[in-house]
Amino acid sequence: MKAMLWLHITAVLSCLCFAYGAPIGSLSLSLLELMLLPINAWRLFELFHQT
Repeated sequence: MKAMLWLHITAVLSCLCFAYGAPIGSLSLSLLELMLLPINAWRLFELFHQT
């Protein structure tokens, strides 16, 4: 359970870190990260409210 918590936190942070895709001109990277961010955030939210 603890490992999944850190995995989801890392996934959300990586989505935020890779948000630089738009300024460097990589639209596909930006779209991918914008699609993954709410999914990872929702899973993290579910994990916090599971207990």
